[in-house]
Amino acid sequence: MHSDRTFWFLLGVDMKSTHSGRPARRAVAGRYMQRKIALAAIGLLALTTVAPAQASTEVTVKNPGGIVSVGPVNADFGFPSWYQDRAGTRVELCLDAQNPLCGLLPGDVPNEDLPISFPDNFPEEAFYMLASTKLDLPGGGRAVLVLGVEAAFANQVQAGDQVVFGRQRVTVRGATPNATLTFRHPYGTLTIDTDAAGDGKLVEDISPAAGNFTTALKSNIGPFLRWDPATAPAAPSGYLGDPGQEHTVTGSPFGYNKFSVSGGGLNQSTNLFSLQGKISTNTGVETQRALLASDMIDVFASSEGTQLQVEGQEGKFKTTRWKQTLDPSGFTHASSSPVPRPHKSRSATLETNRSAARSSTFPSHMESPC
Repeated sequence: MHSDRTFWFLLGVDMKSTHSGRPARRAVAGRYMQRKIALAAIGLLALTTVAPAQASTEVTVKNPGGIVSVGPVNADFGFPSWYQDRAGTRVELCLDAQNPLCGLLPGDVPNEDLPISFPDNFPEEAFYMLASTKLDLPGGGRAVLVLGVEAAFANQVQAGDQVVFGRQRVTVRGATPNATLTFRHPYGTLTIDTDAAGDGKLVEDISPAAGNFTTALKSNIGPFLRWDPATAPAAPSGYLGDPGQEHTVTGSPFGYNKFSVSGGGLNQSTNLFSLQGKISTNTGVETQRALLASDMIDVFASSEGTQLQVEGQEGKFKTTRWKQTLDPSGFTHASSSPVPRPHKSRSATLETNRSAARSSTFPSHMESPC
């Protein structure tokens, strides 16, 4: 479920570099099965994997309220148009197999030579934000941190199976045996009890049922991390960072932009992270209703976009710009001008334009006032 080379250590996947410097994927089916197993347990708001021999593997310092709102569902692929943190930063899914800033690995998209489209050419997982780092421990051990907001599917890539969850995960291998280790990271603190081999793991997934995208706001993730502007180079324009290179970050609500371990004779830290995330320019459109009356269609929706229109369908109705009003919340409520409709239609596509970004949604049915 992870799109960065450091995450593959957690799955026990043998890694080697390709000519592009990115990791070659092995055991794709195994990765998909791990995702299915993890998502099978999302009925629990917090899923924590605890070392069986001990009882103190737990999150000890939490970080509620880091993500504060979620945007309208984008009808092109069924996930929210954006998530917003309490600092005001919005991020959207990065869905371009040819863009290395999206962090997609070979095999994530069934046909990388074609544009991503839902559902036939869509990745099994994508990320609003994904941060990772690792600590190399004495004796060849390692501790790996994953922080993210992930879009995935409960069963398979199909409409109705979309889920989004916030995750924090630490996996440790070959550390001090039978010890309690304390890990700090930008969003809190946790402890892990290691077994006789020095291994341990904690996973916390905050996730709702498929299609309910607001419960991810209850996770311990957020505000979204960014590359620290005080360290060169600067983040690529429009992105939180570049997952292809490690960099210092900023954004921790605790002012702790590191990953560290203490206890069991260990005292190590790093401030370098791999980070991906695309800053949203996509406002989204939320449809309230559509009224079908004789030869007219009236569509009502809301969006923060400043230019909205109903996309026409050939032989059915014309493309029509909307009249707009503002309510006290600042959202634009738009009702369509009457649209000539010589033939019946059961759906309409709504488009909003902001910073050259597009988002669309549509009502599941047209209501008739008659």
